[in-house]
Amino acid sequence: MTELGGKYALLINNSDVFFSFDLTTRSTSLSQQYYSDYQHFLYDTISELYDKEMNHKEIADWLNENGYKTLRGSKFKNNHTHSILKKKRISNERFTREYVSELSNCSIEIFDKRVINKVISH
Repeated sequence: MTELGGKYALLINNSDVFFSFDLTTRSTSLSQQYYSDYQHFLYDTISELYDKEMNHKEIADWLNENGYKTLRGSKFKNNHTHSILKKKRISNERFTREYVSELSNCSIEIFDKRVINKVISH
């Protein structure tokens, strides 16, 4: 979460105008999770096979029969395929979520320099 405050001045007809505000915003772009090409390949392959109505054990067997290994070099089991699908979907949901920014404590102050100059000069 990031907070930003501001006070901006503008000179209009011998007057100073100040606009003050607080802006609160959230972003997921700073904590993105990165996947290697192999991890993307595994996720895409497992997703395709799952969409073809194969269960997790059948997908693990298919990956093992075709010579693929887990990231740690082991044979696939059904819990590996389930975990890869689940974690990538959670990650995608988390990092594509959008947050609404909030503007608060807004105020405008106008100081008429003509009035201030008259008081000072007397």
